[in-house]
Amino acid sequence: MERGRQSRNRLAEHKQGQAQESESVDQAPAPSQVDITADRRAQAATRIQSIERGRQSRKRLAERKQGQAQESESEEEPAAHSRDDFAADRQAQAATRIQSIERGKQSRNKMADRKQGQAQESESTDEALPSSQDDITADRQAQAATRIQSIERGRQSRNWLAEHKQGQAQESESVDQAPAPSQVDITANRRAQAATRIQSIERGSQSRNRLAERKQGQAQESESEEEPAAQSR
Repeated sequence: MERGRQSRNRLAEHKQGQAQESESVDQAPAPSQVDITADRRAQAATRIQSIERGRQSRKRLAERKQGQAQESESEEEPAAHSRDDFAADRQAQAATRIQSIERGKQSRNKMADRKQGQAQESESTDEALPSSQDDITADRQAQAATRIQSIERGRQSRNWLAEHKQGQAQESESVDQAPAPSQVDITANRRAQAATRIQSIERGSQSRNRLAERKQGQAQESESEEEPAAQSR
């Protein structure tokens, strides 16, 4: 723009100079041959200068137009790049938004599934508690009954042992004082002792069996309680 303004100023000055020269030629008296030659030379020089200035002006104008065209292109390229960058940013933001929405939906689905699983586990635990409580009560009753039977058997065994010792003592005394017992009495006593021994062994076997069954049931209950806990984790 500055070069264009300077060119216009020089062109205006050149036209003004030509107009003044033309006026001075019209108003001057008829020149001599020397003056005419000098004037023609001055006019020729002026014409040459004018042509040169015009050529330079056109050259500068062409350069200015070329520079403006290059500047316009250079301005349009960043604008195109900025538009592309803006579109890419919007696409990235849209993709990020879609991913965020999808992750939120998946998180809510997982939370709902986990709550549903916890509710089902809670219901199954509530349903299993009464039966487990009944089992515990039954086990305690069985243990108490076994304990009472064991105590009773121990008391009976001690009584029988005391009676047996007392009988042996009496028998010993009677043996010392009386004749030898008959073969029938000895066989009856041995049978009674053998029957008592068999009953004692059978009761012990039954007690051990019940104890083993109770331990096995407790182990199974413990495993069944641990499986829901592991699934909930």
